[in-house]
Amino acid sequence: MKRLLVITIILLPLCTWAQTSTRDSLNNLWSHVYKPEKQEVKDSLVQISGKVVRVKGKSNGDYHILLKLDDKYKSLLTKENQTKEKGCLVVIPIFSYKSDSLKPAEIAIKGNYVNHVYIPVKGQRIRVRGSYVWDKKKGWAAIMPVLSIQKIK
Repeated sequence: MKRLLVITIILLPLCTWAQTSTRDSLNNLWSHVYKPEKQEVKDSLVQISGKVVRVKGKSNGDYHILLKLDDKYKSLLTKENQTKEKGCLVVIPIFSYKSDSLKPAEIAIKGNYVNHVYIPVKGQRIRVRGSYVWDKKKGWAAIMPVLSIQKIK
């Protein structure tokens, strides 16, 4: 019983620190999102997995990754994901590569931010952590900003 108490006393603060650190990192990412008011945050931190269908670089330095979700996450898709995004969730790692066509407002938002998130290739299975949002204009659901992407088997 004493061992369990000692382990709990040691691990509980570490778990709390990890959650706080993750939330702080995510809040920092949100400070670099261009026009965050265009997104309705449904869940500030989720973890999902699936298979990459497409990876496309956008002119603003973001990637749009179409992810065919594992069955247990399919409820996250909207009608627009089904019809306009090939039944996939959109995963958006922001400012993932250098772009020379940023708008002045995007340059101001980006600042010195450098994104080090792993960018997958088509066909890979990945696990993604980030905010689950609905794009208010386009109607599709997305993970944006992305906190991490991991390759999985």
